[in-house]
Amino acid sequence: MKILRPVDTKSQISVFLINMRFKTNQVVERAHLLSNERPKASDAVLVSGSGRSGTTWIHDILGSIPDVQLIFEPLNPNFVEEASKLSGISKSEQPKVFCQYLSADQNYPDWLTFLERILTGQVRNSWIDRSINWGPTNQYIAKLIRGNLMLAYIKNNFDPKIIYVIRHPCAVILSRLNNGWFADVDDLLSQEALIEEYLKPWVGLIEKERDLIGAHAVWWAVENMVALHEINREDHYLIKYEDFCLSPRSLFSDLFSWLGYPRFDASKNLILEPSRLSDISYATMKDRLGFWKDILSTLTQERILVWADRLGIEIYSDNTLPKPNPLK
Repeated sequence: MKILRPVDTKSQISVFLINMRFKTNQVVERAHLLSNERPKASDAVLVSGSGRSGTTWIHDILGSIPDVQLIFEPLNPNFVEEASKLSGISKSEQPKVFCQYLSADQNYPDWLTFLERILTGQVRNSWIDRSINWGPTNQYIAKLIRGNLMLAYIKNNFDPKIIYVIRHPCAVILSRLNNGWFADVDDLLSQEALIEEYLKPWVGLIEKERDLIGAHAVWWAVENMVALHEINREDHYLIKYEDFCLSPRSLFSDLFSWLGYPRFDASKNLILEPSRLSDISYATMKDRLGFWKDILSTLTQERILVWADRLGIEIYSDNTLPKPNPLK
């Protein structure tokens, strides 16, 4: 006798509602585009930075700007087939730290087409459309935590506005560990152009980092070193997560002005609340910024910071707050 498994009705209803929400938004957007031009790639805004660095918080707040559509993580290989194919990273239930390096002056036809479709809102599914804009769409704001090693390539080819978020490496890595993120240095060492252009002096040291803490430390240092080096050549907006936590209203006001919305003011509640993906709600701002100091051993903290220092990222030390002057 065949035993029937119980049907999770609540889960099925949830999936149905999410899909209907996505499809309805697509109908509204397509109707708008019948009589309006699709926003160009150069009109887009890119939010990048290490995963677990506060990019979702920034992205969500930017989504409160009228007539913008948020594009959520279109480079995630677990949810976007084309991202999996182009990066060579197969789907997995476990989150993984990975960025594909694209050299700024090289030609990657398949990536070029894919990235243009992302920046013009043509790569969409219910994962990407987590936030729905029910009105006209005049601009796409894409969050790409897996795009940190291709920012110069994107800038050179499409010229979007780039916002880069950086957060203390100990905070980022502890959050990744708490959320089950995997990292492997072989995913860096297998990228020949990245080795040749950036990592050749440290290959021997990178090869030794075979445990999870070491791999995460290397990945944080590499993706931030490459990203900061490349965007420093271009117009961009650097967000130090800790500064925005301490002075959110004034700094978000400055960010909106840089984006061309000088009179826009997001709600106080939206700015002060942590993102929906934040680990926990912290009792105080001190806890939010320095929780890692009481959890990671001194030896682990030093090990993480050694990689940041080794690759020339001098914003952070063993203090919870960044140094006052950004990278030059």
